[in-house]
Order: sequence, then C-alpha cells, then structure tokens
Amino acid sequence: KFVMASRASLLLLLLSASSAATLGVASGGVARDALFTELDRLPVFVLANAGRQPLQYTRDGVDLALFYEDPRDAEAALVEAVDSYPTLGLRLQPTGLGGALR
Repeated sequence: KFVMASRASLLLLLLSASSAATLGVASGGVARDALFTELDRLPVFVLANAGRQPLQYTRDGVDLALFYEDPRDAEAALVEAVDSYPTLGLRLQPTGLGGALR
C-alpha cells in the first residue's frame, strides 16, 4: 500500500507487498515491466539498516517501509531515527520508485 503525505514537499510512501495491486497494475507482462522501468528513473530514499534492509514499521498488522522523494526530508528523518534506534546502523539508501513499489 502507499499513501501520499499531505505535505507537498514530502512524498511519503507506505509500501507493502500489495503495492502493484493497489495501483491497479497487472500482475505481469511487458507493460508492467516497462512501467516499473520508467518509475525507476525517479529516485526515492529509504532508511536502511547496516544490512541495507529498509527500516520497517507495522501498521494494522502490515509491514511497511517509508520512502522519501525529497533527500532533505529523508536526511531529517534519518537524524531522528538514529536518535531513536542508535544500534541499527541506519543510513539513507537511494532506490528507484519502481523498485520501491515492487
């Protein structure tokens, strides 16, 4: 699942395994692959642990990750998260939007 934050400067994506279905994208085929390839041209940033795994949150029993469009917002979130979870070795991990939605 994904949700756009109400703040225009921050694109906040809450993602789960059903992202593509939520977007109404077909479950396979060339059109889907082409869409994700195009979306990969748009960079997003996720807080990741030392093993490069996205920091996940649970909401209503669903595991989610937060992706940021604005690197400044991502950096601010990183500072807060490092203060809250100092042992996780958190850092920013850039990825394409298509990969984030997969």
